[in-house]
Amino acid sequence: MVVDVEKAFENVKLEQTVFSYCKGLPVNSYVGRRFVGGDFTTATRIPNDLVLKLRAWVCSVTQKELEIVSHVRHGKVVYLRDISKNKRGVPLQSYLAESGDYPIIGGVNILRYGCEGAKGFLDKTALSQNQRKLSFLTQLKILSQNIVAHVQRPYPHLLIASTYDREGTILSLDTVNNTVLTKSGYAYEYILAVLNARFTSM
Repeated sequence: MVVDVEKAFENVKLEQTVFSYCKGLPVNSYVGRRFVGGDFTTATRIPNDLVLKLRAWVCSVTQKELEIVSHVRHGKVVYLRDISKNKRGVPLQSYLAESGDYPIIGGVNILRYGCEGAKGFLDKTALSQNQRKLSFLTQLKILSQNIVAHVQRPYPHLLIASTYDREGTILSLDTVNNTVLTKSGYAYEYILAVLNARFTSM
């Protein structure tokens, strides 16, 4: 059984889940539930093969939503992992200074469709040990906060903040995901719009 308890603790941005597993009891499905306000609001039996197909544990969905997923799976589905590469920024928080050779952003600086300010500055010496990663970071890319926000109003949903680096010049810390498209036929602007969509928490 997998239970979605949403934002169970104050001042914690990530959602929490409860996972219960019994090795001695072979089954071909499990129950996905949602626990909100002290009560269970959904209980749906989810086939194990869906987890393998989606490469993710499914939780807190309705039977109708499972049917929709099944229909979509029979159509043409493109996963971001198949058309792009993603790397986090450089883990150099301890080297940040108030001035330096390169401005660098953190997740806090990313807005939906924009970027505000810088987390600090790094000099060339600090970046010299990260040349391979720098070659990846200095190209056209989508920048996304490495952590999503759980928003309660006007309805419970997850908020992903992403922006587009049109020049390939923005450097980031490892609190930022850098997504570079690897296949032609896909537009950064479209991918950005999808990432910035407000997903309803099921």
